[in-house]
Amino acid sequence: MQPSQRLAGNIFQIGYVVPDIHGAVRFFKEKMGVPNFLVKEDIQGQEQTYRGKPGDFRHSIAFGYAGDTQIELIQSLGGASTYSEFLEQNPNGGVHHLGILSDDYNAGVADMTGRGFKLVQSGRNGETRFAYFDVAHPIGTLMEIVCLAPAIKAAFERLKRGEV
Repeated sequence: MQPSQRLAGNIFQIGYVVPDIHGAVRFFKEKMGVPNFLVKEDIQGQEQTYRGKPGDFRHSIAFGYAGDTQIELIQSLGGASTYSEFLEQNPNGGVHHLGILSDDYNAGVADMTGRGFKLVQSGRNGETRFAYFDVAHPIGTLMEIVCLAPAIKAAFERLKRGEV
C-alpha cells in the first residue's frame, strides 16, 4: 500500500472551530442528529507550540460521532493558535481540519513533513498528542496527526456506540 493511501484510510475526524461550542453542540444534536457529545471545558495542553514557538493557548472541545466520522468542535478561549487565527478569518466558524489517526506520532509527523507540509501547531493532552499541518493550498484546511492515549481511544469507542 502506498503511504498516501495509508494516510487517506486513517482520516477519522472533521474538526470545526466555532465561536460558541454549546451552540454548535445544540446544532449538531438538534439539526444533524448527532446523539451525544463529550465536552471538555477550558483545556490548556502541555508542550504546546504555535508557528514554531512555544504556545500558550486555551480552548474548549467537544467530540461526537456521525456514523463512523468523529465531529470535533473547538472554541478558542485565549492565546494565539490556529483556532484563534481561524476565527479571525472566519467569525462564524467552519471546517478547520481533517484528523488523521496515527498509532505512531513521530512517524506521522515525519510522514507529513516529508511530504513538504509545514507544522503550524502541536501539543499534547496527557498521553494524547496532536500536530496540525498547513495543507491550505489546495484544500483550504489543516490536517491533524492525532495519536490517542489508550483511555481516550476507549472513551471514543464508547461514545461512538452511544454509551456516554
